[in-house]
Amino acid sequence: MLDRLATRLATAVLRLPAARSRRVTVTRDIPVRVRDGVTLRADHYAPDLTGAPTVLIRTPYGRGGPVRLLGRLAAERGFHVVIQSCRGTYGSGGQFAPLVHERDDGLDTVEWLRRQRWWSGAFGMLGASYQGFVQWAVAAEAADELRAMVAVVTASGTRDSTYAGESFALDTVLTWAELLQAQTVPWLARQWELKRGQPRLTAALAHLPLAEADRIATGVTVPFFQEWLRHHTPDADYWRSRVFGDRIAEVRAPVAMISGWHDIFLPAQLDDYAALRAAGAHPRLTVGPWTHGSPGLFVAALRDGLDWLDEHLAGRPGTRTAPVRVHVGGAGGGWRDLPDWPPPAGSTRWHLHAGGALAKDPPAPSAGPDLVRPGRPDAVARRSAPGRPAGRRGGQPARGGPAGRADLHQPPARRAGGGGRPGPRRDPRPQ
Repeated sequence: MLDRLATRLATAVLRLPAARSRRVTVTRDIPVRVRDGVTLRADHYAPDLTGAPTVLIRTPYGRGGPVRLLGRLAAERGFHVVIQSCRGTYGSGGQFAPLVHERDDGLDTVEWLRRQRWWSGAFGMLGASYQGFVQWAVAAEAADELRAMVAVVTASGTRDSTYAGESFALDTVLTWAELLQAQTVPWLARQWELKRGQPRLTAALAHLPLAEADRIATGVTVPFFQEWLRHHTPDADYWRSRVFGDRIAEVRAPVAMISGWHDIFLPAQLDDYAALRAAGAHPRLTVGPWTHGSPGLFVAALRDGLDWLDEHLAGRPGTRTAPVRVHVGGAGGGWRDLPDWPPPAGSTRWHLHAGGALAKDPPAPSAGPDLVRPGRPDAVARRSAPGRPAGRRGGQPARGGPAGRADLHQPPARRAGGGGRPGPRRDPRPQ
């Protein structure tokens, strides 16, 4: 009863298309046995419709909360929805090792779908962050039965985001490791840790050596954190079975990509878009003013995702025609529809002047040593204090904390003891 009320309220608030099936039958904790004998657990949301296609969501973040609402919303719109917990999470057997088992477990789950009496012969996949990685893990081998993908703030590979700019993305990786470990502790204990501002995670982010940071944050050694520290080179064999971009040209399913200008995976997702275009595909791209966990991102993913599944999986008319839609910030900004990405553009060289001004002409050498280095009018001078790093404001953290656009005119408030680390972190889990 409460689930039905929640979906009706969400439909009204989010302005979703009307439901096609009000009656949804839910079966929970269905066992799915994979090739090595491990049993994974899944929930099935079945609409009261004949011949409905299937939407598969595989996730390490549990089958309750927002993803439970998503399952019912999609089922009401005419899809069988299967939400499966990844290996080693939320009732599924085995041990969770990021990206290691997702290809085999995903393909075995597709084989299980084919044996179900309600199987129509077609399925799509939907999900954000890690739920998108698992889509790319099977996309090249899922045959023509995979009719649509909705990949939200995600990419076909994680290595380049783990080492963004060839520097270890400590905030992203350690925050995620802490989040995964938090799923194993009692709910009240987790809420108390969040209320206190996650002091263990804050301490771990400032700790050296980095090889001890996972134990500071979680109380245990996190195997994948240690492995990601060690295997840092782009051509390391370790990553070859954990990234899926080398087969992106073989993907035949239409792909909708949804991201944010302040998302950690945006550069890699744009690379995926370019690779699909080079292979002759016609993906849809949406980039909004969002971070990895923005509420607006969830709304856009739900609306655009259901529209994409309607068009390419169910064969119903879609509502959007522009292949690319991006949000432009600043005065005169807003949403722009484009035929492709990137749009045609030129380049202009700008120079920093005194008072923070930008101009096309270089500044005079007399602008002062605090702003411009003598003999290098195009190089900005800055003072560095390694023991007291500048605080992070805005940008692309994985989740929680100050993110996105930020006013940089005022220095960030520093915590007692220095370090410039921002205050308490929120814990909005990706869908």
